[in-house]
Amino acid sequence: MTNEKLQRLAAYKTSIALFRNLLSDGIINQSEFKKIERIIAEKCGLSLCSIYREIA
Repeated sequence: MTNEKLQRLAAYKTSIALFRNLLSDGIINQSEFKKIERIIAEKCGLSLCSIYREIA
């Protein structure tokens, strides 16, 4: 895996961790989390069926 891909994966995982905290605190709901996760995956260049995604 290239350094650029590792950086994009790290950015994805970091962002998802923050939004998972918002989900667990009740600030966002599961539906909103799914939408957010998809947007972040696309922005970070992850395939919609990537094994690294939280929601596949």
